[in-house]
Amino acid sequence: VTSKPESVWPRMWRGGMPALIDLPDSMVPDWSEGYVRTYLERDLRVAGGVSDLAEFRRFLALLASQTAQEINATHLGRELGMDRKTALRWASLAEAGFQWRELPAFSRNAAKRIAGRPKGHMADTGLACHLLRIQSAQGLEEHPLRGALFETWVVQQILRGFQDRANPPHASHFRTLAGAEVDLVLEEDGWVFPVEVKLTARPGPMDARGLKAFRETWPDHRIAPGLLICAVENPTWIRQDVLAVPWWSL
Repeated sequence: VTSKPESVWPRMWRGGMPALIDLPDSMVPDWSEGYVRTYLERDLRVAGGVSDLAEFRRFLALLASQTAQEINATHLGRELGMDRKTALRWASLAEAGFQWRELPAFSRNAAKRIAGRPKGHMADTGLACHLLRIQSAQGLEEHPLRGALFETWVVQQILRGFQDRANPPHASHFRTLAGAEVDLVLEEDGWVFPVEVKLTARPGPMDARGLKAFRETWPDHRIAPGLLICAVENPTWIRQDVLAVPWWSL
């Protein structure tokens, strides 16, 4: 486990773009705006199919506001006055441009009570903060979406660890119609690795109820001990099969 940094908020607010590593915080907003403009005016034009770039920027901001949520294309379209088909196509364009990632619902002979919508994440929390007009790490710490953005940051940190592998584990999410959920489910070599993310420094058994529900749904599957990524000081077993792990150990 690496040594504990002072705070997660500066990391989340700046994001993971390599070009930002040596830039002071005061230059981050201008760089981020230039990045968005370049993406819209160059990359998106190449992809084609979008005539109103200003409207697509508003769509990106809407996606940022929905990060770490199940995706309802009808709702997305309604917010901007477009139909569901256009919202789906624009979300696909954002994903193809590496601005957005969707995790399918976990399915393995699933019970009827399992929900089937994909869950969306912005590809970079720094970009999400810029689109949401969050101007500082302190502003992020106090923002209503801080929990969702923390989940997105953790999920992206984990998935980036596999990006150089030719065959990374399959990634999905789990949620029942009753509301029990697991934020990230990784599958590899016949094993299932469930991961939950909580913005807490004092995790307890209630924080692991989604992991418990997941295990109970598929009792005959090979499911590894669950991980609960949070702000706990040291790795701590909060259930016999759930280990709480500090976020800075990622």
